[in-house]
Amino acid sequence: MATIYFIEAPEQNLVKIGRTTNIERRFATLQAMSPVELFLRAVIDNAHPTLETYIHKVFEHLRDHNEWFEIDDNLRDLINNPDSFDIRGYAEEEDAKEQSDYLEQTDDGDYEVVFGKHKGELLSEVIESDYNYIDWVLWKADFPLCVKEAIASLIDSTKEIDTTHASVERLEVLGKNYAKSSI
Repeated sequence: MATIYFIEAPEQNLVKIGRTTNIERRFATLQAMSPVELFLRAVIDNAHPTLETYIHKVFEHLRDHNEWFEIDDNLRDLINNPDSFDIRGYAEEEDAKEQSDYLEQTDDGDYEVVFGKHKGELLSEVIESDYNYIDWVLWKADFPLCVKEAIASLIDSTKEIDTTHASVERLEVLGKNYAKSSI
């Protein structure tokens, strides 16, 4: 997951709202290119992949250039207290949209696959019958985090996993650790 950052250039009354996986390196790079002193004002760790774009849209009327925004009272409030922004609600809404493109939750807590070669099958059955496919979804394909977490939650609850299969170790690690990650 990425970090959303707010780097301020106070002399210009501007803040850069960006996303990175290495905030220290990103800040150093921006400072080296800037003719004015910059300040890291706030970060949102483990941000949903589309949150940066959403924040840009909310403050579009303040955009100065690219990812640099003029600072008004509302943006200052966000910078001073990122938790006040409805980030969790946004992330949950986006996850639900993304997940519905791939999985539909059943009443018993399982998921029906709604795409690809396993369309119409229960995810728990696919986990039991096609480890190569699950391995591909988890490790090789670019599926949303919510899909991988759904798989992890079912792997964690699956009692009988065939431990002779090559990808089972990776699946078990994911089932125990990945599902505990947060958005």
